[in-house]
Amino acid sequence: MYLKFRNFNLKDKSVYITVRRGIKWAMTEPNEFGYGCIDINEEIDIDNNVYKIKGFAEPLEIKIYRFCDISEKDLYDEHDENCHTVSGLFNELSKCYYNFSEKEIVTIIRFKYYSCESS
Repeated sequence: MYLKFRNFNLKDKSVYITVRRGIKWAMTEPNEFGYGCIDINEEIDIDNNVYKIKGFAEPLEIKIYRFCDISEKDLYDEHDENCHTVSGLFNELSKCYYNFSEKEIVTIIRFKYYSCESS
């Protein structure tokens, strides 16, 4: 599985969090390199939905919350600067997930990012 990012601004060897709807990511085992990371704005083959892997996320910690229980302290390392507040995160998740609700179960993944691209 790949972590798909709409606002991709990850820096090599930095620690971030990402918030995803549901518990799928809490139950998924990463491959030996972690989760592949892709920028959905950089599609290689639009007809076949193929993306370039930009790097890998090594999971450091995974937590499950109800969205309404997330605090701004939990969002300190959020990869998207629009999501450093609970209201900002809600707005972004509402763009990503149809009918997103504050009562939803979400998974917070804390990860270290390793870029595949040369500087």
